[in-house]
Amino acid sequence: RLYGETRQARYLEESRALVNWVVSRKTPYHAWHYTDPGSTSGIGHDNYHTGGILDGIGDYIENTQDYGFMDVYLNGLKFYADRLFTDSGAPKLTDRKKYPLDIHGAAQGILTFAKASKFNRSFLDLASSIALWGISGMQDSRGYFYYRKHRLFTLKYLLMRWNNSWMAWALSELLARHHGT
Repeated sequence: RLYGETRQARYLEESRALVNWVVSRKTPYHAWHYTDPGSTSGIGHDNYHTGGILDGIGDYIENTQDYGFMDVYLNGLKFYADRLFTDSGAPKLTDRKKYPLDIHGAAQGILTFAKASKFNRSFLDLASSIALWGISGMQDSRGYFYYRKHRLFTLKYLLMRWNNSWMAWALSELLARHHGT
């Protein structure tokens, strides 16, 4: 983003080096482990950190107009959509563990796919599906969003930072993208 604002070559070089490092840590099936090396963590591929990595690559492409990482980005988005969300739009905790479903994962998915729509508008459908899941399954009648849904119960904690600020940001980003801004 700094390069996008200043157009100073040193920021382009630094951002390209950072993205190159991240891309070099990608698995052959287009995912990133929670840690590097991946063998040092039992988490594997989690929802919101995967979305954050993809957002960083997408921001780099958008701000530099360097499309050399576009295939990595699109393949990563496919892994994210296919392995970290259910068909109903629910955010899986990891690629191997569905529960607990976490509102932060929903918010991250909405943000990531809404942002990806700048390259392909069809990603808005996926972002909207995730938003509908969150609204219908995780929103209280008073407006706030619940924390986590386990298989047999839901933790209805009112957490401003983890639940509601992320969903407010995600839903506003989705609306902005729907309106072309």
